[in-house]
Amino acid sequence: MYGKHKYVDTVSKLEENKKGLNLTAFVATASSLFLWGIILFLASSVYGWVNSGPYGYGYKLVAASGLFMGNVVMGRFSDRYGRKRIFILTVFLSAVGLYGAIASFNFYELFISVFIANFALGGDETVILAYVGESVSFARRSQYIVFITNMANFGVFVTAFVELFYGLDIQASKIFIFSITTIVLAIVLVSRWLSVESPMWTEMSGRSDEYSADATEELWNYSGRKIKRLAVFEQISTSTTIVTGFFLLNIYFGSVYANQPFYFAVLTTFAGTVSGFALSLYVKKIPHRILPVISFPLMAALLIFLAVISGFDTLPLNILIWILIARAFLSEIGWGSREVLQVELNHTMKRGTGIGNVRAFAYGILIIIYILTTFVNNSMEFYFMLLAAVEIFGAIGAISWYLWGVETGTKAIL
Repeated sequence: MYGKHKYVDTVSKLEENKKGLNLTAFVATASSLFLWGIILFLASSVYGWVNSGPYGYGYKLVAASGLFMGNVVMGRFSDRYGRKRIFILTVFLSAVGLYGAIASFNFYELFISVFIANFALGGDETVILAYVGESVSFARRSQYIVFITNMANFGVFVTAFVELFYGLDIQASKIFIFSITTIVLAIVLVSRWLSVESPMWTEMSGRSDEYSADATEELWNYSGRKIKRLAVFEQISTSTTIVTGFFLLNIYFGSVYANQPFYFAVLTTFAGTVSGFALSLYVKKIPHRILPVISFPLMAALLIFLAVISGFDTLPLNILIWILIARAFLSEIGWGSREVLQVELNHTMKRGTGIGNVRAFAYGILIIIYILTTFVNNSMEFYFMLLAAVEIFGAIGAISWYLWGVETGTKAIL
């Protein structure tokens, strides 16, 4: 049925024996991504915890740099040493970073802590995606991926909501972060410790790259480099759009535009959470090739509109908010499609490395945009122009994959 490659036969047998992600692993991955949201928002909300003087702008750069390095390093480590070992390592690094930030007395300590927390975070989602993609039955894989990654939105929403509506001072904010972090870290550590190693990684560890590449070409019925390059382009374009938009619009835009770091984040991440929950209910019925074009072209259209309007006049706040809410709703659909395709377009033996490299590229673009808009031109028009260019990049990737890519939602996990 599958041809001459034992690799494909092994995949099919493992797929038949899977009954879905067990409860322990589900709790481990979902709670981890909730913690992911807390850490993400931490980099935006801690700037007042210590006197940073002229270095307050540095938290965002430090956070993005940590995310960049975490993806590069931890993705590779998980391919070599296994998903579970890196899960345990990243949860300890997350604890060091979060508790270090809470206990910091100066901006040096806070910078280091924010970097460590985001380094752990950067590697964590990469490994989570690989683990879930390799441990969940094919029939429910996309649904699980969309649902658990949406927990990151929910983590940001909860953190921003409490900070906004309770008006916490520095001490109260630290107590809140300490309390919620301790609870979630305990759940994450115990559930990860009890989880089993990725069965696919265990089975395929040590196989040659050529072996898996040949088997993949046979399974997807393609040959040559064209489709591989298109797959990489789809991944880096859509990933870059999601990363830059989530950071620069959902999390940090409020402090840039209206000195409201919590208000904008609450509205946009709530919209994303609702969208992600809805997508998790229907994603099994939607071809994976279509998923990206549902969101990325419309997201690009909204940012182009903002870029054009900002060049003529200041957009009224209420209109801007509704545009960002609409974009956030679409963004979660794009986020889900990005995660699903990243899992499906990378081999098991190099899945961590492949996903990590794609995400690192996106964080590299985020760092460049942040530097440009902070030190070169901090006008709102320039800000929207850069983001619109990235959103167009994502739309091109989504449309290209729809036109010339392969449907990955009808084959066994690889």
